[in-house]
Amino acid sequence: MGQSTFTFKQFSIKQDQCAMKVSTDACIFGAWVAQKIVGSSLPSPRILDIGAGTGLLSLMAAQLLVNCTITAIEIDEAAARQAKENVELSPWRKKIQVLQADIKQYDDQNGFDIIVSNPPFFERDLLANSRAKNLAFHDTSLTLSELLLTSSRLLNTAGYIFLLLPLSRKNDLVKNCELLQLSITECCYVRPYPHKMISRILVKCRRNNGSTSSSYKESDLIVQGDPNNYSPQAISLLKDFYLYM
Repeated sequence: MGQSTFTFKQFSIKQDQCAMKVSTDACIFGAWVAQKIVGSSLPSPRILDIGAGTGLLSLMAAQLLVNCTITAIEIDEAAARQAKENVELSPWRKKIQVLQADIKQYDDQNGFDIIVSNPPFFERDLLANSRAKNLAFHDTSLTLSELLLTSSRLLNTAGYIFLLLPLSRKNDLVKNCELLQLSITECCYVRPYPHKMISRILVKCRRNNGSTSSSYKESDLIVQGDPNNYSPQAISLLKDFYLYM
């Protein structure tokens, strides 16, 4: 998915100015989140996309959610400019506002019903020479604890937080959620192939509202049933978005 433009059924993503390119993981996550929101009881959700990159997650949500409004925050100037371009060329430019800003300094008096983020993954790995790549992939500018703290501050009482993370960050996620009185309600374990190890987790969180229960719904998702074909689970998620599916 390294081409400069990635074309979906109803929109296209230009990505030559973004360090974080369109990936299968991000598409699976965006589709999973959009379906979860569609199945929720939120009639007109206000959505916040933290670290919007190309604007992919915002556009996927906008396609499936008729009555949502989306604020997409991106700290990198070039990426924010490209996300704005992608939104302007889409059918949902009136539903999505892209802002170039540091989410830690951002405030909104009305709060959000849904917060979604594909955050920087890597905590102590070797940094790249590119500032844009470091912002996109390393948590030096936005740690997981800062992301959750900010999300908790901006989340409405009955709202949800959705995150895409590597399995290695799950313990950190659990610890930070406990500190901020958040609870994991769903966790989907993603494997690229049936015989491969879990590579990513798709997580849904909310305020625990005083509950001490640590139980949550768990599921598994295999991306490809064999090297040449997506699994039935992945097809069910991606068929509304991918060409030729």
